[in-house]
Amino acid sequence: MTDFAAAIKRPFTNGKILLIGGLLSIVPIANFIPLGYALKAGLKPDAKLPGWVDLGGLLKTGFFAFLGSLLYMLPGLIGIIVSVIAAIGTSISSNSSPSLWTIFLFILSLLYLFVAQYLTGAALLHYAAEDRFSAIFEFKYIFAVAFTKAYLLATLAAFGWSFLLGLLAVFPILILYITIIGPLILQGILNFAISITIFTLYGQIYKEVL
Repeated sequence: MTDFAAAIKRPFTNGKILLIGGLLSIVPIANFIPLGYALKAGLKPDAKLPGWVDLGGLLKTGFFAFLGSLLYMLPGLIGIIVSVIAAIGTSISSNSSPSLWTIFLFILSLLYLFVAQYLTGAALLHYAAEDRFSAIFEFKYIFAVAFTKAYLLATLAAFGWSFLLGLLAVFPILILYITIIGPLILQGILNFAISITIFTLYGQIYKEVL
């Protein structure tokens, strides 16, 4: 059974780990490390947060997770770019509205991105569990996790929690704005906390299903 309360509390059980993850999240290239950490932590959703060990391994896991996410999204992004360029070209050349095919491609690309984003969490967790990049595309296992009621509810809960945290952070970010770096650090901490919560939820489901 999915424990939403435990997943939400988990990133805040160790302030030092949370702060380090937040700081790394705002540093280019090093920001792959927190992603790798969140995935590895998600594989053991009931355990205490692990220490910052094997940073090279976490960097590798995070980088390939990012690459996998990009590959998942790429067809939809290409479709949107092509449809937008086609619409602009039609407007300039003939001063007319986009064709039905252009509109259809745009809508289809948006739908694809929505589905791809939904599946990405399960795909990345399966990759982290198997430690093989090809596992990102093992749809038999990914679908087994993603097409469950628990996964859908976890995704909706994670979205809602992310939105709420974002609202709560607006005032502190405005206060810290004068420090320039303050808002970046706070945003990094929030992003890291959200990733821990999300992959903890997905990890609970992955553990039950597979």
